[in-house]
Amino acid sequence: MDRGLPEVLADIRRRGEHAVVVTMSPDFFAGRLTALGVDEVVASAFPPLPLRTAPDPAGILTPADKVVAVERVRSRLGLDRDACAAYGDSVSDVPLFRALEHTVAVNADGVLRALARHRYDGDDLRAAYLLARSALPGADGRPGGETPHPPLKERV
Repeated sequence: MDRGLPEVLADIRRRGEHAVVVTMSPDFFAGRLTALGVDEVVASAFPPLPLRTAPDPAGILTPADKVVAVERVRSRLGLDRDACAAYGDSVSDVPLFRALEHTVAVNADGVLRALARHRYDGDDLRAAYLLARSALPGADGRPGGETPHPPLKERV
């Protein structure tokens, strides 16, 4: 899933919205997404590279922590849950998909697909983005649209 990411992030920014990645992956890896245009990354805390010590287990995110992270960001930005969309691909996204209405299972396993409002299989994030965008309140479903939209959080 690497096609379309720059365009999706540019559209989110153009709309004045906020792109957030919440992942259980190490922060030294996930943090690199900010250079691509992601506004905020919440990831498992690891010691700096090269890893000379073991990570503190308290800093490793769990699937339930994804919901806590989204709630913290949502609250800080003053957003309703209905203004948020989540994208996921694995069972670790189940708690988040249960907490949010606007969800897209991207190349996902059967468990997540069953919970998702939308399903996308392919390698172009623009198509997955349009699925959630079209269902958001006030959304026109078109990247770069002129209509003002409620802020959207992206889970890539």
